[in-house]
Amino acid sequence: MEGATDIAPSNSGLPPAGVNLRRAVGGVGENGAGEGRVGERAVGERAVAETEGRSAPSSGGKTRPEPEQAATQGELREIQKLAKRDREVRAHEQAHSSVGGPYAGNPSYQYQRGSNGVSYAVGGHVSIDVSSVPGDPAATLQKMNTVRRAALAPQRPSPQDRAIAAKASQQAADARLELAELRLEASYGQLLVQQEPGKVVDVSV
Repeated sequence: MEGATDIAPSNSGLPPAGVNLRRAVGGVGENGAGEGRVGERAVGERAVAETEGRSAPSSGGKTRPEPEQAATQGELREIQKLAKRDREVRAHEQAHSSVGGPYAGNPSYQYQRGSNGVSYAVGGHVSIDVSSVPGDPAATLQKMNTVRRAALAPQRPSPQDRAIAAKASQQAADARLELAELRLEASYGQLLVQQEPGKVVDVSV
């Protein structure tokens, strides 16, 4: 209450500070009559508490959390969220890197510092080589198959991951077409050689 420190004990009807708690209880005399009553100490504490301008402690009631305690609980929840995000990001990027093999780089992360001073990964990426192998469609096909698996390796691929996988699939299809053309040309050349034995035939294209 405001101005509680200015209220004189005589006006409040309560004993001054330092008075024996037994004497602060109504119905208890100086001769000790009534000593040992249940709640005697609690009533005395209530009287002194009200004199000092504060609320007496409630027996059995729940204590309202202090502002510092509530802030600490909020910080704890935030740290738990950051820790969970850190695990998800690292698992995601590590999946890209491990499956991509020689075509994938090491994971790079973006960090956020928590209230506890610890930095947590909240984002990341892995560089993947999606270029074709010049003059070797078979090697390109093998590489693109690996790149596609690496892009889709995480449990929840991102839209960018799916875009890389689609690009790898297209380049793999181009490599298959090129391989088919090369095989067709090779078969045609063998056929010409068989038709004219002993004659050198140029089958280069």
